[in-house]
Amino acid sequence: MKTTHYLILNLLLAIVWTILIRSATIFQFALGFFLGFLILAVFEYALKSEKYAKRVKGAFYFTFAFLKLFMLSNFEVAWIILSGKSKAVTPAFIRYPVNDMTKFEALLMSQFISLTPGSVSVKLEKDSLHVHLLNMKEEKEAQENFNYLKGIIQRFTR
Repeated sequence: MKTTHYLILNLLLAIVWTILIRSATIFQFALGFFLGFLILAVFEYALKSEKYAKRVKGAFYFTFAFLKLFMLSNFEVAWIILSGKSKAVTPAFIRYPVNDMTKFEALLMSQFISLTPGSVSVKLEKDSLHVHLLNMKEEKEAQENFNYLKGIIQRFTR
């Protein structure tokens, strides 16, 4: 079965859980979804759902990792603004290669880069992504951050 079939099965298990509990709240649905995922994860070899379990785990990891990056970026921009160190800021453009990513992964990466404060995706080309950074200390550090983001995106898209 395809990964989408397992997602539909997981949603059906969540709906069945919500009906059996007789409490149609978002919390009960989320709990049912989690329990359905646990069922699919426990029986992943019998159901051949390894890829689905891996993608769901990757999506959760991506969500929390992105929230961490988002919060750190917010604090950094707030510190720059509130400390009055705006003269020490070194804005720069950087080109990041995306030729080993799918179109969807590159688009997702460009959108999440734009969501983090202090960085804006300027242009997405076939083989590269152009990003403006508010404060680039070293290009190597920015490349490492982008590689980290690419890794967590590919964790749930592949």
